[in-house]
Amino acid sequence: MKKNLLSLTTIIVLFFFFGTAANAQHEYTWDHYKISMTLPEDFKVTKNTDTEFDASGEGIELGMDIFADKHVTVDEMKDATIGIINDLHLDHIDVVHDVDSHDFHGKYIMGAKGKDAIMVAGLIVPHSETNFWVIITFHDDDANAEADGLKILNSLVTH
Repeated sequence: MKKNLLSLTTIIVLFFFFGTAANAQHEYTWDHYKISMTLPEDFKVTKNTDTEFDASGEGIELGMDIFADKHVTVDEMKDATIGIINDLHLDHIDVVHDVDSHDFHGKYIMGAKGKDAIMVAGLIVPHSETNFWVIITFHDDDANAEADGLKILNSLVTH
């Protein structure tokens, strides 16, 4: 009995260790705007300029583009986000959802093109001209795409 208990304990410890390592997260920062986000550790930043931030990991790509308009409202972001989604010519489009995360407010829509799930979010920093688009593409028919995309959106903070 003691031997079986030890083996079970060892299995649980190993599962916890490897499960945690597989989901390791890292903070990445869009340098120019001091906007940080938490992404899986395997992500590589491919662009970090004053107008764009791009990063990709295994089966996922993230792109952020800035636009300056201090007069845009959250309600206007709905139409603008729908416009971006329509420009992408997706096979399927979900309903518009609200984003209210830390310093950001806006809208997001999930869509699909082939086996890729695509999340488009238009985000506003209230009382600022710093507004931006976030487009996250999940490859290979990712069943957790929306939940994973929301984790990223909810991790966005300004410094």
